[in-house]
Amino acid sequence: MLRYSSHTMKLLLTSDGWSTDAIKQTFLSLLVKPPQECSVFLIVCVQSPEEQRWIDMDREELQSMGIEKISVYNLLEEKIPPQISADVLCVCGGNTFLYLDRLQKTGMDQVIEQAILADRSIYVGISAGSIIAGPDIEIAGWGSEGDMNERQLKNLKGFHLTDTAIFPHYKPEQKNEVESFCKKVSYPVLPVADGQALLITGEKQTLISSSL
Repeated sequence: MLRYSSHTMKLLLTSDGWSTDAIKQTFLSLLVKPPQECSVFLIVCVQSPEEQRWIDMDREELQSMGIEKISVYNLLEEKIPPQISADVLCVCGGNTFLYLDRLQKTGMDQVIEQAILADRSIYVGISAGSIIAGPDIEIAGWGSEGDMNERQLKNLKGFHLTDTAIFPHYKPEQKNEVESFCKKVSYPVLPVADGQALLITGEKQTLISSSL
């Protein structure tokens, strides 16, 4: 059972962000005003120069689409804002357990959920951010390339904006890993490769691939 009504919800759950023209076109189609008038709020966990480079690439992808109003919130450093007023909320990539731990401890999870509930924002997930949108993040630690739960996080509940769990960065050789995970959970699991995204508008779900 979804936490919120999905009637007007708009989600774009990606494996590696705005990496293809198809994903960019889909994202732009969700905006209700011109890109140059839209604001994007990036939620990140940056601990290293390498992670900062990924965030810089996300910002550049947005700028390539004409979006300049970009705010960045580092869950490891920033004070929580009382609310978010942005056209797009994007939870970026990294260690999913770290993200969820910081979202819970800072209270940012509540701020994000309030923005989605009030239908103020489109939700975009990149890797970890796509997993967190689901019912829980157990899938993040699954398989040979899973994230380590170094913080020993016990509460693995996600935002539950969708009943579907995303398995990002999927490769064909991981088929058995995904199938074994599917057998142990009661919700749908969708493998999403780099260059793909799951678009959710209300009750409708569409897998976006390299061509529309």
